[in-house]
Amino acid sequence: MADAQRRREEAEARCALLERQMELVERQSAAAPGHPLPPARGYAAGAVDYIGKPFDPWAPRAKVPVFTDLFLERRRSRQPGGA
Repeated sequence: MADAQRRREEAEARCALLERQMELVERQSAAAPGHPLPPARGYAAGAVDYIGKPFDPWAPRAKVPVFTDLFLERRRSRQPGGA
């Protein structure tokens, strides 16, 4: 139980960090002249993530563990007898 709580707290911290990073990316996109803000349109359409071009290879590397943890946590919660 304590391990699950710790992982949940770590995932929440990663999500908060990712949200902060995405706010910075959106601000940078908004500041770019002539940029159509695809992240805002994508999120409005139901997207959960956005990676622009050219992209920093560290961006997806940082995001993969977060989305993997969320996927596994969601899968465990849907299993019979899951927490």
